[in-house]
Amino acid sequence: MSQLEINHNTIDILPDKKFSDVNINSSVYHTFVIKSIIDNDDRLQLIVTGIQKCLIPIKYESSLKNLQFKYRINDDASTDDYITERKIKTVSVVESTEYNRATVTTNAMKLPLEVTMILNHFPFRLYKASVKIELTSKQVDKEDNSHVTLRPTFVYQDKGTYQNLIRVNNKDKKAVGSNPDYSNLLDAMDKTKIYDFLTPIPFIYSVFDEKSKEDESKNIAYTPVVEIGFYLYEPILESFFKMIAPLFMIMLLMTSTVLIDMDEISYLGMMGGIILAVVFVIKDIRRPSARSKITTTDIYIYLFLTGLSLCAIGVFHPLLSIVGLGISWLSNIIPVVGYFRFSYITSNIINESQLYNSIIQDPDNKSKSKETIVGNMLVEVPHIDECIGYCKK
Repeated sequence: MSQLEINHNTIDILPDKKFSDVNINSSVYHTFVIKSIIDNDDRLQLIVTGIQKCLIPIKYESSLKNLQFKYRINDDASTDDYITERKIKTVSVVESTEYNRATVTTNAMKLPLEVTMILNHFPFRLYKASVKIELTSKQVDKEDNSHVTLRPTFVYQDKGTYQNLIRVNNKDKKAVGSNPDYSNLLDAMDKTKIYDFLTPIPFIYSVFDEKSKEDESKNIAYTPVVEIGFYLYEPILESFFKMIAPLFMIMLLMTSTVLIDMDEISYLGMMGGIILAVVFVIKDIRRPSARSKITTTDIYIYLFLTGLSLCAIGVFHPLLSIVGLGISWLSNIIPVVGYFRFSYITSNIINESQLYNSIIQDPDNKSKSKETIVGNMLVEVPHIDECIGYCKK
């Protein structure tokens, strides 16, 4: 058998082709126009007009006639129920070395709000209702050994001009100025049955993300997510007439029963009626909560029921009735403290958010999207530490 000979002069050395994964930070100048909040099957929805202005990188203009980034709402990839596209057009980008033009898409949005309780002190409850809006990355150039992905970053034009980022649709002149009256604006915005707006000024901030590579020099940081929300609260008068007033009347009846001299049978009959009344009231006081730990509502109920129990067995010794009555009245410290906590927190939110009252649209000077985008005037949407509209972490 002859030995195979290799002629090294005839061997072609193939180039070492490495897979190229390129990520490009792509600016998206986005404006949100707030209309109202509505109830829909016991869920809150934010009615918004969203204007997405996607700046097309010069390098990929030939392959991208239009550029649009898809949305993900509250981590839900399906947005058919939330977003309807209205129109699309192209505008120019000036004073930029990276972009010449942008695709502008106007969308009608009906965004589901996730409600989080930030204060639960009987009988006061304060909430933060917000929605997370994410722009998903887009692959624009793919070959056998490489592909290019655009990573969207939320930006707006003219730092400090908040209406370029988010504005509240307003037709009432009283809602603007140094001493605004939001009554009519809140009536137009608030279509909910359960909550009231603390302030018509929304908050908005962006969420940072990063794509890491083996080669750290190729890491890319971008902000594809913004969170928009409002502060809401349960109507105070409704809580008062539904919970505080009935219990106050019951405690007055308990006081008169204990202090008035009566025979044991009459005393037990009165206490039986009081206990029956409490049973019907308690179900409205002990409202469901996602938090499993003991709340101020639980403490209030424990104190009240302990006092009522001592009063009920007061027939054995008058001192038990007096102690029980004192404990029941002592439970009222909880709603009093709750009032001061609620007042302090809500006043702080209102005062801080008022610094951003320029978000409220002036009916005599309505903001309109400019046809031309000024590239060097674009700035990123601030993160939560510098949240626009005030955001309590």
